Amino acid sequence: MRTRLTKTSVEAIKPGKKDIYAWDDRIAGFGCKVTPAGLRVYVFKYRFGGVQRWMTLGRHGGDLTAEQARTRAIRARGDIANGKDPAAERDAQGGVPTIAQFGDRFIAEYAIPHKKPRSVQEDRRNFKRHLVPALGRLKVSALSRQDVLRLHNAMRATPPTANRTLALLSKMLNVAEAWGLRPANSNPCRGVKKFPEKSREGFLSTEKMMRLGAALETAEREGKEHPSAIAIIRLLVFTGARRSEIAALQWSHVDLENRCLRLPDSKSGAKVIRLGAAAVALLAKLPRFDSPFVFPISRKASSAASPGHFIGVSHAWSRIRAMAGLAGVRLHDARHNFASWSVMGGASLHMTGTLLGHREARTTMRYAHVASDAAQVAAERVEGTIAAALEGKPAAQPVPIGKAHRRPRATP
Repeated sequence: MRTRLTKTSVEAIKPGKKDIYAWDDRIAGFGCKVTPAGLRVYVFKYRFGGVQRWMTLGRHGGDLTAEQARTRAIRARGDIANGKDPAAERDAQGGVPTIAQFGDRFIAEYAIPHKKPRSVQEDRRNFKRHLVPALGRLKVSALSRQDVLRLHNAMRATPPTANRTLALLSKMLNVAEAWGLRPANSNPCRGVKKFPEKSREGFLSTEKMMRLGAALETAEREGKEHPSAIAIIRLLVFTGARRSEIAALQWSHVDLENRCLRLPDSKSGAKVIRLGAAAVALLAKLPRFDSPFVFPISRKASSAASPGHFIGVSHAWSRIRAMAGLAGVRLHDARHNFASWSVMGGASLHMTGTLLGHREARTTMRYAHVASDAAQVAAERVEGTIAAALEGKPAAQPVPIGKAHRRPRATP
């Protein structure tokens, strides 16, 4: 089949039971292969040194257009005329790994040495679930912006997962550049806009906190939950720490005299978690077992029988939040709640970030709106007090945010 290869003519070719080839009517050897699955690939067939050779120029609509493919074919014919084999470079790159192959090396040689175990686990999951099925067969050096956009758009129904997968792929390609598997500054993920994510930062009002407290007390009094689970939840609420930091806490990290936890390692590196009176009292009354962990996996007095730490807090939280009527509230929301209460209590964003152990100020900026609300409440309180004094009245109560502060107009 010979025709002028254009976008229209290429897309008009109907797939068959086997590969179909359409050849350009002007440039010898330039054609388009259409697979039974409907994939359209531009190719260039030629002879060099008496041997027939084939080159894949790229995929239609993915890597290049019909005109771009034609330009590559013309360039290849020029190389042949000058005594060069245009497929030589392709053969020289035969050792370039596919995305699937490179991903395994990335995990082993970059992620494991440089990332936390949980981050490595997340990388493995996103790599196997999303990158391998969509891009695994492609060469690292051939990955295009269209490939990235197609993958990211296909995952638009789950914005957080799509964005995490994009970030992982971008990091992989940056490493590929550093290892000489891609040209410098060729990362096709650059500039791809992430999907907006709906904020899930939980905030518990005083009334909801009271319900949670009542549920914890009931569970503790009736023995419905493991004591370690109840203590871990309380410490998470008191400190704003991460679940892994409290669940895996060791007695050697606890400094009650100086009212703090000194963690040698965390998601953000070594950190100090400050303790208030309630947290100190809770830790001080915990029983000690023959285990380095504050919350051992077993409460038996044998470290050999209980080498690990308690891991059942997630299941306990599901039951406790149901009892408190807090459906949808995640255990991690205790951290966001701590930050929000900190800012509303008058702490600066910088101080709140310090308490949470944030390494970068921009991480704490997600609570800037809370600081704005707290400032509004303070302004209303001060303004109300001043206005009352000017009118010779007792101090006024602050006006709730969003309510118009109306006063009768003075009679002229």
